[in-house]
Amino acid sequence: MAKVGVVGTTSWGTTLAILLGRSGHDVTLWARTDADADLLRATRTNDRFLPRVEFTAGL
Repeated sequence: MAKVGVVGTTSWGTTLAILLGRSGHDVTLWARTDADADLLRATRTNDRFLPRVEFTAGL
C-alpha cells in the first residue's frame, strides 16, 4: 500500500491515521512536539483525544 503522513494528533488526525493503518497503509502521525510524539510512541494510544483505541502496528 501507500506511505501516508497525517499532520496533527487531535481526535480527527488520530482516527484518520488508525483507519489508514487498518487498511494496510504505512502511516506516520506527526505530533506538534517531541514530548507529544514520545508519549504517543510509548503508550501506542492517544488517551487525550481517543482513549482506549490502540494504534495499528504500522503507525
